[in-house]
Amino acid sequence: MAEFIIFGISVALSFAAWGAVCYRYIWPLIRSRSLPDAAAPLLYINVFRFVGASFLVPGVAGSLPRSFAVASAFGDLFAVILAWVALMLLRKRAGYAALWIFNLWGAADLLFAFYKGLFDANFFPSALGATFYIPTVYVPFLLCVHLMLFVLLLRASRRRRLSLYPIWRDQSPRELQGAAPFLTSPASVTTECPASLIISTNIIRIRASSFMRRTEAGTDR
Repeated sequence: MAEFIIFGISVALSFAAWGAVCYRYIWPLIRSRSLPDAAAPLLYINVFRFVGASFLVPGVAGSLPRSFAVASAFGDLFAVILAWVALMLLRKRAGYAALWIFNLWGAADLLFAFYKGLFDANFFPSALGATFYIPTVYVPFLLCVHLMLFVLLLRASRRRRLSLYPIWRDQSPRELQGAAPFLTSPASVTTECPASLIISTNIIRIRASSFMRRTEAGTDR
């Protein structure tokens, strides 16, 4: 029983520590960026999830239940593949869907591993051996990363529905603001409030001006 208490306290303190780090330092750095720019560093954190394969290595992990070790190891390896795919497609049209697929799979894999550890009668924290620090240090950080990705994706989905601006452009909201100096303020591009008539009108002006310039250039030729 003592090992379960120590394991549970370790996981809880790790969540608290990583949650504070993400809230104070990581989230403020990425929240105002475009979706590809914000998601990229979070995806790179996940490409190291191959460490989960160590659950299958004798001498590193102890006598873990086979069902737990296999599911966790191959689930993490597949998450690594999905993370690389999402990184490669991040600035393409398919990047939005690839990011959703990775985030859903990655979060579900980690939560399933916790579920197996909690409800498998044959699982004991002492059997983790050297891999003890994966669920107590790395996994809580990964879940915080997945939470930030979910927030970014939901915000991007809302912006997509409101059609404020294309979410899969290289420009950040600040750069887009610079391209349209007549917008009311930078906040009018990044805000989460419903689209106002003024913003919608200005976006139409941008697109109309771009179309007219291209038309005039073609006529001059």
